[in-house]
Amino acid sequence: MEYYNIYNHNYIRVAKRQKKYPRTKIEILDHLEFTLGDISRDVITESDNISYIYNQGVQGRFSFSVLDYNKKYFSTDSGTPLLWFGRKVKIYKGLIDEENGDIYWWSLGVFIITKVTRRHGILSVEGVDKFGLFTADTGFSLLDSNIKAEAGRTVGDIITSLAGRDMGGGRITDPKPPLIDRRVINITNPQNLEFSSGCYTGDALIGIANMCKCRIFYDRNGYLRVTDGSLGYLYSTAAQVWSFDKSTTAEYINSSLSFDFTKVINRITVTVENSISGKVYTSTAINNEPRSPMSVGRIGFKTGKPIENIYGYDQSGVDALADFYLGIKSVLGVRIPLKTVLIPHLCINDVVMLTDNDYNFDDARLLINEIVIKGSDMTVSLVNLDHLPCHVQLI
Repeated sequence: MEYYNIYNHNYIRVAKRQKKYPRTKIEILDHLEFTLGDISRDVITESDNISYIYNQGVQGRFSFSVLDYNKKYFSTDSGTPLLWFGRKVKIYKGLIDEENGDIYWWSLGVFIITKVTRRHGILSVEGVDKFGLFTADTGFSLLDSNIKAEAGRTVGDIITSLAGRDMGGGRITDPKPPLIDRRVINITNPQNLEFSSGCYTGDALIGIANMCKCRIFYDRNGYLRVTDGSLGYLYSTAAQVWSFDKSTTAEYINSSLSFDFTKVINRITVTVENSISGKVYTSTAINNEPRSPMSVGRIGFKTGKPIENIYGYDQSGVDALADFYLGIKSVLGVRIPLKTVLIPHLCINDVVMLTDNDYNFDDARLLINEIVIKGSDMTVSLVNLDHLPCHVQLI
């Protein structure tokens, strides 16, 4: 039997074994995301690389190599090649249960091909997750004229219309409806917003999400997600999806602690001008979290580049934006790279537990901020939720 995205006792049993039997599946999709074919047998073993990093917008990128001596995938003699710029692929990683032959598949995402290179009958294919449809990664959604979102429209309506813009050839950019947090889907836009020519649709989508203090990204099933982005949510409600214990779990290989001081931010200022009243609002968020090694009290000010934003309308809204931006920047500063055998269900923004005496972690709650999968090897980067600025000073 083959199971897809199923988390149960049998999957957990297979995933906890140190000796694993991983598999890769890659499907070519049409624009509506129906499967055109499975190319897994021709993909060169261990050539696939998938990486995800915590971000607003594009998070995932991939590459793989495929045998194509007979030009089955890359020939322009009979129309558009199967592997071509803008084509969609869906990538799965699976684990085989050696006791009964069952395979537990997990989708790693729907991706857009951005580059194909042919050399000696081998194709090297690269691409990004579907948010690349709205960015310079593909160039599909560059605005050639100004567009407006009128006052009174809901956030859900604005995001849905932006994601469904005509991309030519009788196609809309994303045929799948976005999945938007119920907390924000019916928020009404209080003033006219204008998106200028020369920017990308992705800039507008990220701006709207930031206004609502939400994360925006594509999930592993190819749906645009707009979800609660507050760090308080992660503290209070997010359940852990896995537990690592260096002394007892077979899947734990090794780890290290990395402080990227160039990315650490503990102070950021946001400025907004209300287009109706003309009033300018400013807010500065400061990390004063007592447990954070990157707080102002520990290292002094580490100030991020000031942000000018068009999506705040009053002081409380700008305060919330400053808090949100500080949280986004903080997730990328301090990380714990942990090498593990393949655990394919783990995702960016998941919370895991870690016990490791080397770092004085005893069931510490950690957020996944980066995942790299190379063939059957996997590295996850973690940030300690206790180190993030849940207690923010606003000035």
